[in-house]
Amino acid sequence: MVIGNKRKHDEAEDETGSRQPNGVSKETPAVPSVLRPAIVNPATGVSQVRLGVPRVMSHFDYTAGDSSGLVLEARNGSGQSNPSRITLSKGKSILWVDYIPRAALLMNGNDMGYAAACEDGSVITWTKTGRRLLPPIILESQPCFLESQGHFLLCITSVGLLHIW
Repeated sequence: MVIGNKRKHDEAEDETGSRQPNGVSKETPAVPSVLRPAIVNPATGVSQVRLGVPRVMSHFDYTAGDSSGLVLEARNGSGQSNPSRITLSKGKSILWVDYIPRAALLMNGNDMGYAAACEDGSVITWTKTGRRLLPPIILESQPCFLESQGHFLLCITSVGLLHIW
């Protein structure tokens, strides 16, 4: 007499708890393969340098070294529903405002433009008038230092790589 064609329950696999009834493993990978980058910079894997990353502060500002009175201010939000706000002001008047999706760690600027380095490893650049200069630049790790001089922008990441644009 044939009742059905279902598989018999295997008690050996059930005791270990490694398989579900549908045969799929219960263990999940630490990082889904979809989120891993296709190309990994070889320097990040063998780097013996780990620099300290600045803390995320809820509010901070950057004043350029010259006496122009311009203040670049960041008010960090908590994500997509509450983005971070970057404001350039002179005295009490606001020159421009922009919103970025992640918290800003570092900011820098001069008479050529401004830049902010975010906690997700992106660098966002603006012109003096507040227009985005480039698309967000994605780095291999979090930024530790951000400096600008004339037309050049320098960033050192937490694995010790130096980027100059």
